[in-house]
Amino acid sequence: MGEPSTWPAALKVTLATLLNSPEAMFIAWGPDLFAFFNDAYGDILGDRVDTAIGRPFAELWADVWDDIAPIVDKALAGEPSRFADMPLTMVRGGEPQKTWWSFSYSPLCDETGSIVGMLCVTSETTERFLSDQRQVFRSRLDDALRALDDPRAIKKVANTMLGEHLQVASVGYADALDDRCERTLIEQDWTAPGLPSATGIHVLEDYGVATRASLMMGEIVQIDDVVAHPSTGPETNDAFARINTRAYINIPLVKDGRFVALQYVLSTVPRRWTDHEVALVAEVADRTWAAVERARAEAAMHEDRRSLATLNSAAASLAGELNLDRLVQTVTDAGVALTGAQFGAFFYNSLDAQGDIYMLYTLSGVDRSEFDKFPMPRNTAVFAPTFGGEGVVRSGDILKDERYGKNTPNRGMPHGHLPVRSYLAAPVISRSGEVIGGLFFGHPETDRFDAQHEASIVAIAAQAAIAIDNSRLFAAASRDLDERRAAEARLQDLNETLENRIAQALIERQEVEEALRQSQKLEAIGQLTGGVAHDFNNLLTIIQSSADLLKRSDLTEDRRQRYIGAISETTQRAAKITGQLLAFARRQALRPETFEVSQSVISLGEILRTMAGSGIEVVIRAPDDAAYINADPSQFDTAIVNMAVNARDAMGEAGTLTITIATSAYIPAESGTPAISGKFVEISVADTGDGIATSDMARIFEPFFTTKGVGKGTGLGLSQVFGFTKQSGGEVRVSSTPGAGSVFTLYLPQADGSEVNEAVEIEHVPLAEGHGSSVLVVEDNEDVGAFASVTLQELGYRTTWAVNADEALTRLAERPNDFDVVFSDVVMPGMNGIDLGREIKRLYPRMPVVLASGYSDVLAESGGDEFELLHKPYSVEQLSRILSLAVAA
Repeated sequence: MGEPSTWPAALKVTLATLLNSPEAMFIAWGPDLFAFFNDAYGDILGDRVDTAIGRPFAELWADVWDDIAPIVDKALAGEPSRFADMPLTMVRGGEPQKTWWSFSYSPLCDETGSIVGMLCVTSETTERFLSDQRQVFRSRLDDALRALDDPRAIKKVANTMLGEHLQVASVGYADALDDRCERTLIEQDWTAPGLPSATGIHVLEDYGVATRASLMMGEIVQIDDVVAHPSTGPETNDAFARINTRAYINIPLVKDGRFVALQYVLSTVPRRWTDHEVALVAEVADRTWAAVERARAEAAMHEDRRSLATLNSAAASLAGELNLDRLVQTVTDAGVALTGAQFGAFFYNSLDAQGDIYMLYTLSGVDRSEFDKFPMPRNTAVFAPTFGGEGVVRSGDILKDERYGKNTPNRGMPHGHLPVRSYLAAPVISRSGEVIGGLFFGHPETDRFDAQHEASIVAIAAQAAIAIDNSRLFAAASRDLDERRAAEARLQDLNETLENRIAQALIERQEVEEALRQSQKLEAIGQLTGGVAHDFNNLLTIIQSSADLLKRSDLTEDRRQRYIGAISETTQRAAKITGQLLAFARRQALRPETFEVSQSVISLGEILRTMAGSGIEVVIRAPDDAAYINADPSQFDTAIVNMAVNARDAMGEAGTLTITIATSAYIPAESGTPAISGKFVEISVADTGDGIATSDMARIFEPFFTTKGVGKGTGLGLSQVFGFTKQSGGEVRVSSTPGAGSVFTLYLPQADGSEVNEAVEIEHVPLAEGHGSSVLVVEDNEDVGAFASVTLQELGYRTTWAVNADEALTRLAERPNDFDVVFSDVVMPGMNGIDLGREIKRLYPRMPVVLASGYSDVLAESGGDEFELLHKPYSVEQLSRILSLAVAA
């Protein structure tokens, strides 16, 4: 080229432009295409840069010359070219490596217009290209996995896509068989054509002690050549030879500190793994694990729902079934469905003379002929715990169980017996303690039954015992009835028609069935009332103990006040229980008033959010216009809280609880009930929980019905909602989608806003003195009447006591001006308190009447809103305040 001062002007100008450009550029000049480049292009040359200046272009890029030579020829012929993301395999670090480039080749001309070289502007796009390819692959993988719900199918698709994308020998996903990273199970792998599968159990230490240690710590292991790598010594050669591996990537999946799975990629030849390839395998591992766990969780949820549906269906069938054959068959079929057993059987605990033979009664999943050729089972070590009522026997492999094969002559199952490896058995024990028989289930594969299957069989065995007891009771009653009918038939007129006798027999049989059902109902009611009695006995114990302690003369004032407070607080708790029972009975006396619904619900917001917990979002949606109803505000608030609690429990620890207030011109129709027109305020409580099972929808408002666990619900909450709504002239509608949540909607008659009751704040004041006011006390109970009279006298009132309504009217007629107020019980023999009050209002319009009641179907059905009502039990303060207000009015 000579001295730069002698170089052609075109070269000098182009070099000046090149050297001042931030873009990577080079010039290939002259017939030999000598290379000139700027600093940015020098970074691209890497270890070639030291000998690159002035070197012929074909020598400089000899490793890619075959790919770019045609492009160079086009440029020297005067035709420029431009490429985006062109792949080129070049030598870097002594090894060929795939790269991608965006560049342009343009011809360079001298001042005469002759082509004397070419100009290249270039940039390496390898990182961006590979990142884009990874993103595209991840999207394709996500789309493919999203539609799958089988763990094996998920592994297969992920392995196949990754193997084809990386063009490797094998890809697999291995599940850990223990927490110590010792063994893994490969259920599904992908291999290139002609290569064997590696499915099965693998001992990780066979592939290197260091490898196992790294995986256990959650570290990625990538080996470019197992022969040359220091962590894979000669002791691993056989293991890698068995799986045709020279290079591999292992991605451990460690969740909550526990090794759970392994994603691997294998190559049959040494391979230099790139960072992008390792990152992609790690991403596929995480996505595969997430998809597999999702599928397993969905399968477990489906299995739980299926088991619950099976148990509910069996319970419903058994509840009304009195035929022993059908009953036991139903139980056996349900057991097979619950456990996934290949077959199941029920054997009666009916011993022969030697005391070692049991009787087969029902089979499920297999034809009876499979057992007819064998003798009945004997009292062996395997069967004895079941027929002895000792508990459940579950074995993952009965052939390896220490109890198996102890008895002659077969030392196990006889030749030709159905293959049994997994074994599950549970005794069926009556309420008297008698072992009725046993349920037995088998499967030809090992480890098919788990703890959940065991719990399901215990539940179905308990249902079977109850149903068999009931069937036996029915059979015994039927036999007694048959005997009595036969005796009566012999005494009856021989001319009585057969038709009449059959009709009579059917009637008597129905009576027995009804008596049996009534007995079951009474037993359930007895359990419920026993629970209520237990709660009241606890409260009475506190009251009795406090009263006894108050009799002691050495009490300090502080302790005396403490015992008095205990009695008062316990009385309030008892009143709360009776209030819940009254709501359940729908006999609660409501105190309706007109109020604005949105304001009432919004005021409950903080309470509801506290009750729901931090994981549940509470949303209240109120209309712009006010919506009024006429109802008992306290009972309305209780109904909202009860529905919110029910929604919270349905969602668990997370979800959204939405309360919406709106107005409606009708109440929607439901099964058997037409739509109702009118003006209504609708209050809906929606949750995002599991929804209500279709089989439970008809029972949700039944008192004491609950699907919650023991100790997590009384079953009275929704009964209160139903009772309050009905008493308030409204309706309740419920909609639910299993897995998507439920919506409870109250429809209450809309009220005129002009009738809104002004809120009156009642100050806490000392006991109001009677100042000699005269009270006519009407109470049929001697103890209550005497105590009320003494209490009022202590407060400064003058009292006259009448034991019924007739006597009260007589006293008023004799001295109408001697009384300032009438204080009457509601429930009395003869005329009740409400009718008495109305009669007094008719005869003495200015005479105030105060009623007292703890329970009254009269109040619930007939109203009585025109009178002041004092709920029993009441405090002296409440009594004094309401009487003083009544007298003052």
